Formats: sequence, C-alpha cells, structure tokens
Amino acid sequence: MIELATIAKGYQDQLVSQYGHTMQAVHHRALRQIISCHTPQAGAMLYHCDNCGA
Repeated sequence: MIELATIAKGYQDQLVSQYGHTMQAVHHRALRQIISCHTPQAGAMLYHCDNCGA
C-alpha cells in the first residue's frame, strides 16, 4: 500500500519549485509533517502481536 508520505516525498521538489512562491508557511510546514509522519523523527508508533511478534 502506498502512503501519502511516499507520494509527498516523491513530488516535494517539483511541488515546491512550481508552487513554492505561492505557498504559505503553514503549507510548507504541513508538507514537512506529512513526509515525516510515522517516521522516527515524528515518534513513530510500531505495533506488534505479543504472541507471535508480527
């Protein structure tokens, strides 16, 4: 399953170069947060089964 963060990271440079001059600071921040979502820098949560570890 592809994640929004993967898409955002793949197109970030193109998006910023094309629309960066019209994007507000809050938009740049949201893009960074989407990309870092569920990563160690964002405090990723990992779940596993106590029985089998999956």
